[in-house]
Amino acid sequence: MKGSHMKKFLISSVLFMLGLTAGAEAYPYLSFQYADGSAASFGIGSLSMTFADSGSKLVVSNGSTSQTLNVADITKMFFTANDVSGISVVTPEDTDSHLEVYDISGICVGKFANARSLDETVEPGIYLVRQNGKTKKIAVR
Repeated sequence: MKGSHMKKFLISSVLFMLGLTAGAEAYPYLSFQYADGSAASFGIGSLSMTFADSGSKLVVSNGSTSQTLNVADITKMFFTANDVSGISVVTPEDTDSHLEVYDISGICVGKFANARSLDETVEPGIYLVRQNGKTKKIAVR
């Protein structure tokens, strides 16, 4: 019975939040926080959510990314202006120069003049980019 109440609560919450779409337009991400403290964010453009496995799983997709979440592990779901996962997305419009790029195991994959050349050269994935003494995580799609 407990699972049934949880499913009804989540469905009601999702419907309520989708009803707030007009107010959420200022927030480009829907974020989920998990019981272990980790988090994931999804851009709200083309966002869809469906339940699977009798309501125990939530499938979240925004067109470019899809993830299946265990409903029992979600502690918080909220709209935000920032991607709480801490991963940036490199787009061709970025014009940063002198990028040193490393894979997640720390191996240098190359040095690039700008984000456009990085995006066109490396395989999709997660990388560490060092520029001007600062390092950030990026996701190349």
